[in-house]
Amino acid sequence: MSNKKRNILIYGFLVLSVLNVGLWYFVNIPKEKPVIASSDSMSCDVHGFRRSGYKFTKPLLMLDRACDDPYLNPIRDKVLAFLATQKAQGVFESASVYFRMLDNGRSFNTSDENYSPGSMMKIMTLITYLKAAETNPQILNKRMTFAQQFSGMPKQEIAAQHEAIIGKSYSVDQLLSLMIRDSDNNATALLNSQINGDIYTEVLKVLNLAVPDPKQTDYPISAENMSRFFRLLYNSTFLSPEMSDKALQLLTESNFQDGLNKYLKGKLTIAHKFGEKNIDGIYQLHEGGIFYTGNLDYLLIVMTKGKNQEQQKNLIADISKLVYTELVTNYGISNGRFNVSPSYAAIEVKVPLSGKL
Repeated sequence: MSNKKRNILIYGFLVLSVLNVGLWYFVNIPKEKPVIASSDSMSCDVHGFRRSGYKFTKPLLMLDRACDDPYLNPIRDKVLAFLATQKAQGVFESASVYFRMLDNGRSFNTSDENYSPGSMMKIMTLITYLKAAETNPQILNKRMTFAQQFSGMPKQEIAAQHEAIIGKSYSVDQLLSLMIRDSDNNATALLNSQINGDIYTEVLKVLNLAVPDPKQTDYPISAENMSRFFRLLYNSTFLSPEMSDKALQLLTESNFQDGLNKYLKGKLTIAHKFGEKNIDGIYQLHEGGIFYTGNLDYLLIVMTKGKNQEQQKNLIADISKLVYTELVTNYGISNGRFNVSPSYAAIEVKVPLSGKL
């Protein structure tokens, strides 16, 4: 055999030997298990709010994510850019915007700053009375007499169109209507004078919100935390569907039309409530509402501090219009007036993980 052939055979044998060793290693050496991220390492945890007081069940009220949804970045970026422009022009001193798609939970929040909610907390009184009425329906027919003006009542910059009159008797149902439709402080004070404190406290606790001291004159709250009251009604997870519907119907009849609904009248239905407070020359004006679009309902809360009521009203109205326009243009919501359907069929909304609807 020539040296050339011998070298070729030796080289081939060496190659086969290396391949055999590699194959044996691949088959016999144990593989590392893939690493699965734990819940602690997730960038956006989900937290549930549940009711307690039952033996075996803990009814789920709502779920929250701990971060903004990137899917909504186009809207969020436009809102932030608009706020920056308006602040530079002196329209307001601070503002917070919370937005949420109610059917799928996608949300963003521009700030965790606390504000004085003012009349927005009237929703708490509404929920408390309607909860009591579930076990005692006659409570809505109970009569209360507005005997005299309550002391320490805050001044209403945005005056009620209708209000309780001294010496007149009203049913609880009538007072709830005055409180929500007209944001009447007289009706609210009369209702709060006989409110069920246990239910009131329960609502705050299930939403993981602080229970105020009886002597407390203010209740600082963020836009995101304020949104929980609206979501509680929309999801009907605390009140029955009938009572939740009653509450939301009243909120759609609010007489305040200079904020969220200013540019959207006739386009869709909004269940909304405003609040205001003047503290040491700093005027706070806020409004939150559920927007019924027909195919993708959403929630918007805008809270502001400034020195010009009209400019703050316009700010809320402009943000509402901006968000609605963006949703119609790029996210596929219905662009037409919402009509309540008599059907009880479930509505399923499918949203892709990325891209537009």
